[in-house]
Amino acid sequence: MDSDLKKKILAHSKQEMLGLTKMLSKTVHDINNPLAVMIGQLSIFELMQERGKLTEEKLQVIIEKLNNSSKLFKERLDDLRGYYKVSQNNEQYEFIHKVFHAINYYFENQFYTENIIFEFNCSQDVKAQIDIDNLLYCIKALIQNSIESLSQLETESKTIKLTCQESSNNMLEFIIQDSGNGLDQELSKILEWGHTTKSLPHSGLGLSIAEMLLNDVNSTLKYEKTTEYTQFSFQIPYKNA
Repeated sequence: MDSDLKKKILAHSKQEMLGLTKMLSKTVHDINNPLAVMIGQLSIFELMQERGKLTEEKLQVIIEKLNNSSKLFKERLDDLRGYYKVSQNNEQYEFIHKVFHAINYYFENQFYTENIIFEFNCSQDVKAQIDIDNLLYCIKALIQNSIESLSQLETESKTIKLTCQESSNNMLEFIIQDSGNGLDQELSKILEWGHTTKSLPHSGLGLSIAEMLLNDVNSTLKYEKTTEYTQFSFQIPYKNA
C-alpha cells in the first residue's frame, strides 16, 4: 500500500471518528442540561421544605419542571440507544425509518451549526436487502457530501431532503436532495478511489466506499442536477418478509 493511500485511509478514519465525537458531544450536552435542571429543582424542594416555605403552588412548579426535564432526558437517551442499535445492525431496528432517525440524530449538531433544514420521509415498515449498518454508512456519506456543499453557500436557504419511496420497478429508491451547487466534476471522477477536490482531512473515500457497498447488492449510485436541487439516488430490492 503506497503512503498516499495510507494517509487517505487515516484521514477517512479521523473523519468518521470526528463525526461520532460531535454526535456524542451534543448528546452529553443535551443530557446534562435537563439533568442539571432536575438536580436544581430537587435542591430547591429540599431547601423550601427545610425552611417551611414549600407551598402547594411552588410544589406544582417544581413537579412540572421535573416532568419536562425528565422527558427531555429520556428522549436523548432513546436517540442514543436507537443510533447504537442501528449501527450494530440490530434486527429490531432494521426498518428504514429507524435508519433515517439515526441519520438525523448523527448529523443534528452539524445541521444546527450550518443552519440546514433537514427533512426525511419513509414508510414505517419497509425493509431493504442490505445490511443496515452498510445502508447507514452509504446515507451518511451522501449526507456529509451535501453538508459540505451547503456549508460553502452564503444563504439562509439550506435544505437537505432524505426520502425512501417505492419505484416503478418495485424497488426501494433512496433519494438525497440538497439545495447546493452540485458537483463540479463528473460523478465517475468523484467516485474514483481517493479522489477529492478538498484538502485534508478530506480523504475522498466516503463516496467511493458507499459505491462499493452499493455494488455488493447490485445497486448503482446516480446523480442529477436541476435548477432547484442536487440529487443522489440509488435503488435496493425489498427485503423478503
